[in-house]
Amino acid sequence: MEQLRTLIDAPELRAGLVAGFVALVTCALVVGAWFLVARRARGGRDGGIRAVTVLGIVGPALVVATLVGLSGSGRFDEVWAVPTGVVVGLGTLWLAGEVGSRTAPLVGGVLALVGGVILAGSTTPVPPPAWITVVLVFGPALAGTGVADFDRRRSGSGLGPQLLLISILGLYATVPDTELVLVLLGAMVPLALLAWPRVWGRLGAGGAFAVTGVFLWITTIEGAPRGGSIVGGVATLALLLAEPVGRLVATPAAPDGAPDASTGGRLGGFSFVVVQLLLTGYAACVAGRVGDPLVAVLLTVPALAIGVAFGAYVASGGRGHVRNRPGS
Repeated sequence: MEQLRTLIDAPELRAGLVAGFVALVTCALVVGAWFLVARRARGGRDGGIRAVTVLGIVGPALVVATLVGLSGSGRFDEVWAVPTGVVVGLGTLWLAGEVGSRTAPLVGGVLALVGGVILAGSTTPVPPPAWITVVLVFGPALAGTGVADFDRRRSGSGLGPQLLLISILGLYATVPDTELVLVLLGAMVPLALLAWPRVWGRLGAGGAFAVTGVFLWITTIEGAPRGGSIVGGVATLALLLAEPVGRLVATPAAPDGAPDASTGGRLGGFSFVVVQLLLTGYAACVAGRVGDPLVAVLLTVPALAIGVAFGAYVASGGRGHVRNRPGS
């Protein structure tokens, strides 16, 4: 109880919550306006809802709210001086995701590498160890591709933001320093209402890349005192990374690029939440507790393998299919 009270009383969490609620209100206005336009264009309320559920607003809103919360929100003090290069890098990652979704993944990947280079070069005045630089340069491009793919295919279920919230909670339990994570967590809690209990938005293509960038940036800063926690922190993304790989293994040809109709067999989206909780908990409590990054990598292999196997199982049909209905 004392740890929970400490968490609730943390000024960083409250700063994130304030920024997150402002972002939620802004998104609600956008959703409302889009709903009216879509309903008029499609000639019915259901058509408007179908259009709204694919709006990629959660990711950009989360990134902006986090940066605002870190820089000081309302009467709260500045938590972290965000370098201009970090803002530019995250903006480049957002652009990479949007361009890649409209052209070719390779184009988006190259732009994401540019964003990663900018992000890595702006993290600290002192250059980080080489392996952390690799994480920041290549991580947003590789992980962002997986997160964007997952979010797009599960657009009607809201699983992208839902699983991301679990990952952020896992990151909080993983890294030794938590000031920046608390801001990210506080911002995500209100915005998760856009994805549950009713789905009004998703991370979005650009948002997925930018969110992955800010997640990795915070992970490398907060996990610096214990290298293994950085590896464990990255692994808390769990199904957001592993499920697209499993899908690729099971169904290498998916030419239409359409959102998936399956949500995990008979259990539906609930199965994703349960598996994400288990894998994230393992990454936080086992892999993220060791000091040696290499040992942490070895410890994450079983969890990620389970995530890949789960993704392959779902892609192959499992025991049945459940329609991915908007608002389900």
